[in-house]
Parts: sequence; structure tokens; C-alpha cells
Amino acid sequence: MITDQDMKKLEDKFATKDDLKKAIQENTDQIVTFMSERFSVVIDKLDKCLEELRIHRIILGDYEERIQGLESKIR
Repeated sequence: MITDQDMKKLEDKFATKDDLKKAIQENTDQIVTFMSERFSVVIDKLDKCLEELRIHRIILGDYEERIQGLESKIR
């Protein structure tokens, strides 16, 4: 039969259910923090790319107007 002393020895050697829950929660928190940081970096880069795209569209629109103006003068 297992005694209380044996149980204490087993608890020292093996993780309990509570230990496992705590470890899972800690790992989950670390993963969420890591992913949040990474997503933040990606979103910042995306914002910069979108801003560049807006600028290029404005420039392209200006070029299009100039080309149309030249075409109208040629015709």
C-alpha cells in the first residue's frame, strides 16, 4: 500500500495536474506575447507599404493627367 510518505516522494519526482496547468498557462502567455509582438512588427511594415502605395498612386495619377494633356495637344 502507498503511504503518505510515498506520495510525497512521488509528488517531488512527477508533475501534478496543477503543475501542468500552470506550465501550460505560462507557455500560452509567452506564445501570445511573442505573437502579439510579431504581429505588431508586421502591421507596422504593412502600414509603411500601404503608405508607399498611396504615394505611388498619387504620382501615377499625376503622370496620367500629364499624358492626357499631352495627347490632347497632339491631336
